[in-house]
Amino acid sequence: MGNGVFKNIDVYYTTDPGADPASDTGWKKAGSFENITYSPSTGTGTNRAATFEFDPVEALKVKIVVRESYSSGSGQEPENQYANALEITTYAVNDVPEDKLEIGVTIDDQSYTGKSIQEIVDKNSITPKNVESLSITNGNLEYKDLVWLGGVTDHNVKFRNLKRLTVDLEHTKMYTETGEETKALPAYAFSGLNNLEEVRLSGVKELGSFCFLNAGNRSSQGLEVFEISSVTKIANHAFNGAKFTVRMKTLSLPNAQIIGNSAFDSGGANFTSVDLSGIVELGENAFKECSFEELVFPESSRSIGRNATPIKEGASVTFLSETAPEMPTITGHTPFGDTDELKEKNAAVTVPGAGISSYYGEKVTNTSVFVKEDINPIFRNWNINATGHCLVKYMVDSKESFAFVPEGEKIGEARLPEVTIPEGKVFKGWSEKEDGSGELFTKDSKVNIRSGMAFQCDYTVTFNSI
Repeated sequence: MGNGVFKNIDVYYTTDPGADPASDTGWKKAGSFENITYSPSTGTGTNRAATFEFDPVEALKVKIVVRESYSSGSGQEPENQYANALEITTYAVNDVPEDKLEIGVTIDDQSYTGKSIQEIVDKNSITPKNVESLSITNGNLEYKDLVWLGGVTDHNVKFRNLKRLTVDLEHTKMYTETGEETKALPAYAFSGLNNLEEVRLSGVKELGSFCFLNAGNRSSQGLEVFEISSVTKIANHAFNGAKFTVRMKTLSLPNAQIIGNSAFDSGGANFTSVDLSGIVELGENAFKECSFEELVFPESSRSIGRNATPIKEGASVTFLSETAPEMPTITGHTPFGDTDELKEKNAAVTVPGAGISSYYGEKVTNTSVFVKEDINPIFRNWNINATGHCLVKYMVDSKESFAFVPEGEKIGEARLPEVTIPEGKVFKGWSEKEDGSGELFTKDSKVNIRSGMAFQCDYTVTFNSI
């Protein structure tokens, strides 16, 4: 005699018509339910029914595993006993349950809702090649929507003249081909949008390989609006062949932790500065065609690939980690170019005082960007010729940092760091004396830097008048 409760029900689904119900291979769980009451609750030889719901997914087969709880009735085993039952429901390909997931989009300033982007286009007699603006704003974005757009599979791009694209995954759920929720745009998702001029992504965490292949490369100006600050991972070649407006000099990627090989190797990128404040891994040739004036690698930085961030003449490069990131070990290969770029471009490199041995010292075991040469030991591990350069120490509140700069350089804004001054104090300048006495230097000073210089940040206390 049953006690009227299914102790546990697990629902599995598969898109493989040959998946074996007796095996776990090829099946994904759609939901798990406990303590489901069935009716009638008692009696033998009766049909018992229970109702439960789970989010709809596309499936060819659904497997329901039921574990029923019942009382033995003998009094000898008062605990509930379990009986296992297995029910398989199979759908033919053309009998997949009706799609109940709706998506909300705005096409050329007109809002629509439907079961798919294709349905919206067809029902509203929209001519895909005439669409200039697409915003995915709410509801459910399914993998099949991206397939229909044409970039993912056959590259028959429907919105080939699209100029403005917005994907809002803060208010939209996105699902993979197997029905799993994701924040990652798949490979080739929006490839072939050659006329694209504006890209706005919010809530998107990952971009697959070739995700924006050739984006904007036929537009007269290229991409002029580019907002992807939510992205944490950019795969290899994500923007391969993309074109950016020549006016776009700064790229903001504050949350990017991984940027793959040749991610922005487009020939159409003109960035001179980039926010990499969250970077952990930066692949080789990541920004191959760019030329940076200033680079700051954060404490989180662990590896920087060959030719990842080419530099301009007189560039400033700052490392905040006390441990040097892994860098190329081949002579002549650096993150900043394929030659001795730090020397050739008269770059200034700054590292934390506590990390001086990791970057410059003889104790460095992995050569990183550095190759041992018969020069001053302090520079032995740099893959550049140290001749003509000098090491300058500067201190702020007794915290040391070091800068490797061309000898004879004028003291300028890029050669001494910006200083965060404690509240209630005012920056006066840099002194060569630890007590702050003597001549003070600022970014406007014309003094030539020479070997052995050491600067002490000097500031004064100010008082608010009453």
